Amino acid sequence: MDKIVISDQLTQLIGDQRVVAGVFTTFNFEPDFFELDVIPLLLPKRVPFSSDDRVKTFQVREALRESGLQLEVFYDLPIFRQSAERSPEMEYLCHGVNSGNSAFHAKSIYLLLDECEDKPQRLLVAAGSNNLTRAGWWENIEAQHWEEIISGETSQIFIDGLRQDIDWLVEKRSLDADFALEKIRVFLAECRGAIAAEPVYYYGPGSIQDVFSFLDGVWGNSLENDQNWTLEIISPFFSEDPNNTLHKRFFELFDVESIRMLLPLDQAGTALCCQEYYLNIDKSDNICWARWRSDIGKALGMTSELFRRVHAKIYHFYNGRQAWAFVGSVNFSHKAFRDNVEAGFLVRLDKVEPLLESLAEHEIVEKFDPTTDSSATVAGHLESECLPELHLSYDWLNRQLKGRTTQNQQYEVNIKNAEGQTVISAWLLTGAECFCGQPVEALEDLLHQGSLVTVCGKNMATGEAYAEHKVLLQQTGWTHKPIDLPSLSPEQILEIYAGMSEERRQLLLMNAKVQLLVLSNRGGEMTFDQAETGHTQFFCEYAEIFHAFRMFRQRLQTALEKQDEVQLDYYLTGAGMDSLPALLERACDTAGENYNGVTAYLLILSIRDLYRDGCFSERGNVAAQLVYVEVLLTELKAGPAIRLEQEDPDKRTRFFAWFEDQFSKEYVAMTSVAEVIDEAS
Repeated sequence: MDKIVISDQLTQLIGDQRVVAGVFTTFNFEPDFFELDVIPLLLPKRVPFSSDDRVKTFQVREALRESGLQLEVFYDLPIFRQSAERSPEMEYLCHGVNSGNSAFHAKSIYLLLDECEDKPQRLLVAAGSNNLTRAGWWENIEAQHWEEIISGETSQIFIDGLRQDIDWLVEKRSLDADFALEKIRVFLAECRGAIAAEPVYYYGPGSIQDVFSFLDGVWGNSLENDQNWTLEIISPFFSEDPNNTLHKRFFELFDVESIRMLLPLDQAGTALCCQEYYLNIDKSDNICWARWRSDIGKALGMTSELFRRVHAKIYHFYNGRQAWAFVGSVNFSHKAFRDNVEAGFLVRLDKVEPLLESLAEHEIVEKFDPTTDSSATVAGHLESECLPELHLSYDWLNRQLKGRTTQNQQYEVNIKNAEGQTVISAWLLTGAECFCGQPVEALEDLLHQGSLVTVCGKNMATGEAYAEHKVLLQQTGWTHKPIDLPSLSPEQILEIYAGMSEERRQLLLMNAKVQLLVLSNRGGEMTFDQAETGHTQFFCEYAEIFHAFRMFRQRLQTALEKQDEVQLDYYLTGAGMDSLPALLERACDTAGENYNGVTAYLLILSIRDLYRDGCFSERGNVAAQLVYVEVLLTELKAGPAIRLEQEDPDKRTRFFAWFEDQFSKEYVAMTSVAEVIDEAS
């Protein structure tokens, strides 16, 4: 037991391996914390992130796209409906899980790491008490256990349990997609178990047993020959029933002789449970209230100057010979042990020693302030039963809105903007995937403000209206979402195309973002590097343009071979600050200070050649973009930006036709036989 935070442990486990896919399950979900403080831990460490959240969000969003890392988050839908204040600001998949009268309470992590020189491909799996929140990862006292899965070195039973988890999560998805879960699923499908591997006692969200049945099975198979167990229960929440006797199940099933139960206190020393339950436990046989052992409390950082809330869930069994701990998400309540979706590991400990010490008889508790365990009550979930389960998503790449509800249900859905105006009306959703054929321009304007949208409508079976409420509308295709981005000059974009290192590119983009904030008087004390504005004489040699596009084409071909469709679409038709559409906009801005008609002409021709290339011409949105390029080209040739020595209309037409024909041809440098003989002599 120590005061290491969850993020430190994660960083140590990943080491220098590249994370290729990650899946997180949580009860409470804070998207802003996940994006700014968790995702950076999973990305390649190239450029330090800014301390300004606006700049850091931009940096992480760019780095996430560049990395190809795929992430999915599963959270309790009813709880998120009640507490959501922020929505995602970058691309990963979010899935709200509605478990009816029980809670989706598992706190698990599945991270797939790519092989490197000295390490094979492996899957890291964690279960713990920590929600995907700032408090859960940095502030509370939490408990978490990690296991490593390597093909040929891991228990087959454990692998089978993980396969069951992933299959279960696939069924709970809000949106079907070939994403992180599929990568982990493929790894587990190809993973071979080892007969001699140590057993792993794992209880995952896909388990068909309840927690007591799981523990009873482990005891019956492995620990039944050992006796005289003492149990220590560490939980932040208890049953609201003052006469609750859940502890008796441990006496009945596991040969437990005595129980010590941590009494959680707040900073003022108030007991965080109801007084009636405290007294009930206090007068029961073979069970007593306890506190942390003094040395463990010190190791956890619990001093008079620092208060840390206990949120860990630990069931610590020990006797004179061995010690075991069930660590995970399971609170000390009937709901947690019987109904909720939970996760945890039963692990053997190296040290056989208590974590707690009993409260002395003279330690009288006088103040009580029971905290509510929202995972053990059904109030929030019953309230949500009156609301339809709606799973909506919008794809910016294809400009397509789709959604579904639960099986055998039909709902009419209206989506409103902040002013109460309807942007999508009377859209019928069923249990199958439904596409919306209505205009999406007003919806896109709404989605620029975030993914939390207001919906209302009616149940088609009963005709009854459901309450107006917020829904997280999943956004995908962020490469094509026009967001508040800084502008790069054509020179800077071509520098990137010519092969600028990724580290250098990220610094350039970050400085451009800071410049945007500073020039719009939103930068506070931030400053930007004036030297990063680009080379004013970059176009003095047009060969620079051709070199940049030659290198850029090679990069696109490499992305095509690697099936990196996100990068391809980003650069070909996306809304990014160094995409081809962005380059077109900058180069053809006739009001720009350094506008040059000849330069714009050469850039348009270079971009047109790329769009015409058979490798890229069939990709989504390329045809439409090519039409736009032809319009720009026609306007440029008809305007005054390019002047010829002889401004005869026929000669002008013939010149452009000849030049463009020659521009699109490939030339190979040849050496004549005579030149070779001359050089040899």
